Amino acid sequence: MRQSFPIIILPAKSLNSLFIMRDKKTFTIAFPTISDLDVTVTESGKGLSKYIKSTFTQATITKTIKCSNPACYKGGLNIAMKLWEMVTTQSTHFEAIVKCNGLEGTPLSKRKRNPCLNEFNYTIDLKYNAPESN
Repeated sequence: MRQSFPIIILPAKSLNSLFIMRDKKTFTIAFPTISDLDVTVTESGKGLSKYIKSTFTQATITKTIKCSNPACYKGGLNIAMKLWEMVTTQSTHFEAIVKCNGLEGTPLSKRKRNPCLNEFNYTIDLKYNAPESN
């Protein structure tokens, strides 16, 4: 049996805001319903002595958490899309382990590049603004 998913239409303002999330002002424009954010990312893999653990708040979060593998090209963890998914479903907690989406090698290399083997173990905790009462 085929599973159906709801069709979600993105408001242009929200979609564009995901790509300019650089400071608290643009974060609150992109996600006006979030009052508090706590993101913990633990990266492990190539180019790391053990692992790197980072914590982010509304003031420090960026659209993408960059991969620490020095040979990785265009890799990292896209946190903005996961935040948007959580807000649309009103989720308050999410955790996952995902592989880096980058490729090892230089962008101008003619040989086939291998996928980056680094992993991101991350947790997102959100608190929402209280709904306005009339």
